[in-house]
Amino acid sequence: MSNNDGSHGKKRKEERRKTKRDHNPLEGRGRRGTQEDGGLFQVVDDVLNVTRMSEELGKTTGKDLVKGKTTYPKLMVLEKAQLLLEQRVAKAEDEL
Repeated sequence: MSNNDGSHGKKRKEERRKTKRDHNPLEGRGRRGTQEDGGLFQVVDDVLNVTRMSEELGKTTGKDLVKGKTTYPKLMVLEKAQLLLEQRVAKAEDEL
């Protein structure tokens, strides 16, 4: 027998929403997936820490930079700087 007030349909929709909210997309991915996701999280966290304001994130940003910690943005800048240095050295050697 159907309920004419629509509450049954609303209840089913809410149950589906709750199931989607409670679903863990990482579940069943195994150890490798979890490690990769952790690495991705760290990259995002490091980038946000240097590109966003504390008020936007709800946490103090720039702490890693102040503490001199190695972060992905620092590593990427260093890698890019090393590549640029190698290119300029090669160019200078070619001009000799």
